[in-house]
Amino acid sequence: MNWFHKTTLALASAAALGLGTHAQADTTVGGIINTDTHWMTGNGPFIVDQSILVTNNATLTIDPGVEVRIKPDRGILVNSGQLIARGTEMDKITFTADVPDLSIITEDQRWGFIGFSDGAVDATFDAGGNYLNGSIIEHAIVEGAGGVSGGAINTMLASPFISHSLIQKNSRQGINIDGSVGMRIIGNTIAENDRGIVLDRGDSGGFPTNILILNNTVQANRDGILVDQTVDVELAQNNVTGNLSNGIMIDSTSGALVTENTVSGNRVGMEIGNSLDVALTRNTVTGNTSGSPDAVAGIQIAPASSGNSVTLNGDIIANNDGTGLGVFAIESVESLILSLDPDHPTQIFGNTGFQLRNGSSFTGASLSDSGNVDARNVFWGTTDIGNIEDGIFDFFDDISRGIVFFDPVAVPEPAAAALLGVGALLCLTRRRNTRA
Repeated sequence: MNWFHKTTLALASAAALGLGTHAQADTTVGGIINTDTHWMTGNGPFIVDQSILVTNNATLTIDPGVEVRIKPDRGILVNSGQLIARGTEMDKITFTADVPDLSIITEDQRWGFIGFSDGAVDATFDAGGNYLNGSIIEHAIVEGAGGVSGGAINTMLASPFISHSLIQKNSRQGINIDGSVGMRIIGNTIAENDRGIVLDRGDSGGFPTNILILNNTVQANRDGILVDQTVDVELAQNNVTGNLSNGIMIDSTSGALVTENTVSGNRVGMEIGNSLDVALTRNTVTGNTSGSPDAVAGIQIAPASSGNSVTLNGDIIANNDGTGLGVFAIESVESLILSLDPDHPTQIFGNTGFQLRNGSSFTGASLSDSGNVDARNVFWGTTDIGNIEDGIFDFFDDISRGIVFFDPVAVPEPAAAALLGVGALLCLTRRRNTRA
């Protein structure tokens, strides 16, 4: 009997049991769900031995405390309908591999993903941002995926709500967003994946648009948050820490608000590539380690193309092991402002390499000439001009590079003063490259 006919015969009895389809026992599920289906705690754990396709506008509801164990390369795809997986803080839903010990899982034991395609019901919210209805994964654990390409949670032109969940130990992305509009990712811990969160224009051909990533902990992944080919994204109040490569990377994107994030313990805190209208505001980028004093550890900005713009406003780039801020290939950009508001200055100090490295080409001697950096109203950990000059690499160290203009100099805000100690001041005098 072929797969389709076997699944069709199982539909009626499986739906009645609340098991989805292909129910050989109370805990075994798989196949097509085309009627509303409810997985209850008393019937679990649920073993997914065939991939599940939610279709025909059906709803798959999973109760708090349910454990879903998924066979290698299988998964759950919401094609038309919705997944309502709402655990509680004390009683989480678990999606995991069907193995006895996740700590020694092999690649061929990993399951596929939970996916949402264009026909899935998007999450909706009231005016206060509270969830109303639509697809949701909340207070869940999602682990052990990666048997096929994409993330443990995949969206393609769909926008489920991912909330207060632990997404961990997946061999590919934790969350992969392709072409979604209005999606919200709030309050999750995303750890020990290849990449934590990825936004990209992938197979869907659509740009992720109007995406909110708020108050997440993204840690111990290879890369933390990667934003590529996206329109209007907000990254706010996230803790991005201990990732092996980039904490946050933004490239080929139009409209990015990056606000009040803590970015620490990564190889590079942030990397801003070829993007338009990127605004960094009151982020703390500290304790990142590049492996070399000359390599950028804090923030690297290389907007490259004509018309692109980046602003910093009250950010703290401090005590990184390497260069604090690196600026490259800005000769044709529309705007690069390092300290937008003199009353809340950007603060760059205590980095073991240069505080600021201008890697752009020299094109002229005035502030307005491309290749030069407007670093006025920045606080450098000191107001001593000689010490500030020592911490800047530009034309006066390499005749082919642009000039950094840093006068007037700002004074610190209290948040920076707490980070500024004797060690930070010593770092400022590490290099002597005094200008003539």
